[in-house]
Amino acid sequence: MGIRNGFVCVALLATCLFAGDVSAEDLVVVYHHTGQSESMDNKAFTDFGSPTATHPSNGMTFNLFYEDVRLSTGTGFDHATNGAAARARMNDVLDEVSATLNESGSTLDILFNQSETDGTGFLAQAGSS
Repeated sequence: MGIRNGFVCVALLATCLFAGDVSAEDLVVVYHHTGQSESMDNKAFTDFGSPTATHPSNGMTFNLFYEDVRLSTGTGFDHATNGAAARARMNDVLDEVSATLNESGSTLDILFNQSETDGTGFLAQAGSS
C-alpha cells in the first residue's frame, strides 16, 4: 500500500538529512524491480506536473507528488476508504521531520511513486554511498 512507500521515503529522507551535510547531493533513484539506477536532478520533478498537495509545517514547505492521486489509481494514497487518512498521517510524519530539522524557509519536494499491489515489491532498500 502507498503509505508504506511514503513512510520509507520520509525515513530515508530524514536519514539522509540527519546523516551530515544538508547541502545539495545528487539524487539517485533505484528501481527495485529492475535494479536499474538513474540520476535525478531538481528539474525531474517537472515531469510530474504540479504537486498534488503542499504541506506547510514549522516554517518549511513540503511539495508532495502523490502518483496514486495524480493517476487516480484508487489504491494507496488515492484509496477511497484509506487514502485521505494515509495522506493525513504523512502530514503528521512531515510535521515531526520539520520540527526536528528546524529549517524555516526551506522547501522539500517529495515524490511518492505509484503503489504496488501485486506483492512483489520491497518495503525498503538501502545501502552505503
